[in-house]
Amino acid sequence: MHPAIGADWALVNEAASAWASQYGYDLVQGVTAHTREALQRAVGGFFEEALSREELVGRISGLFGPVRAEMIAVTEVTRAASEGQQGLVTEVAGQGIEMIDTWSTRNDELVCPICGPLHGRDADGYDAGRVPYWIHPVSGERYGKPPAHPRCRCNDNWRLPDTPGAATEFGTGE
Repeated sequence: MHPAIGADWALVNEAASAWASQYGYDLVQGVTAHTREALQRAVGGFFEEALSREELVGRISGLFGPVRAEMIAVTEVTRAASEGQQGLVTEVAGQGIEMIDTWSTRNDELVCPICGPLHGRDADGYDAGRVPYWIHPVSGERYGKPPAHPRCRCNDNWRLPDTPGAATEFGTGE
């Protein structure tokens, strides 16, 4: 049995904001230095200012148009939340507690064929730094932490090893 772990969830959002503020947004096509800096401020602000997704989309719509801005907002908030959680998991691992990551979807009608089969599955393994990965049960393809694709709304649910099914959520997926 592991001792109780206290977590300041504001620190997870701070970590997500810090990560978003330095991330290069390399996967967003056609990003210039100006749009990269705007994305860093906007996605970081999502966590710092507790913005809604609509507010974030509004902040970047002038750069990308409303449809692409919505796709970028969902995808990059998902990515930043996952990265923010990773810092806390690494810190806990430094105390000798290696948590288990479970893939979580919104479990609604919008869940895609990539993410649906991953829902509720524990990570198949971990790379250096306890970075999780999953092997898709249908395609056999390897996926790292969410997001798995553009507009992915999935998130990580981390739990202690001796608490099956009782996931402890870190941060929020969008």
